[in-house]
Amino acid sequence: MRINNAIKSINIEDAINNFNTLIDTIDHVKWTIGCIVGAIIIISSLLDIRKRSMKFSKAQIDALIKNGKYIPGVFVELNNTKECLRFFIFGKKWKKRLIEKYNLIYSNVYGEILKKGLLEEKNNI
Repeated sequence: MRINNAIKSINIEDAINNFNTLIDTIDHVKWTIGCIVGAIIIISSLLDIRKRSMKFSKAQIDALIKNGKYIPGVFVELNNTKECLRFFIFGKKWKKRLIEKYNLIYSNVYGEILKKGLLEEKNNI
């Protein structure tokens, strides 16, 4: 009887170990699937954002082309250089905006300092 009890206890221990191994494997598979699904969701979200931004950018460029404010192949839109160039190229159309921006120079504290400096310079001449 002792041998049968020992065999039964070994079989139960093996069964418990096999069951634990199965549970660990299922847990690892669950985490792996979760990570893969999460990665797919993040990648699809990034692609969707890219698609929407490209669509919006294309619509904006088309609107600017239609208005005549954008000439493909002439301007590289990295900073305000394009707008500064338009002041010189289309002087009459942009004159009002240029004057407004120029007047903004004198509309703050630094503008007052600049005015005083210019007046002092004129008086010294």
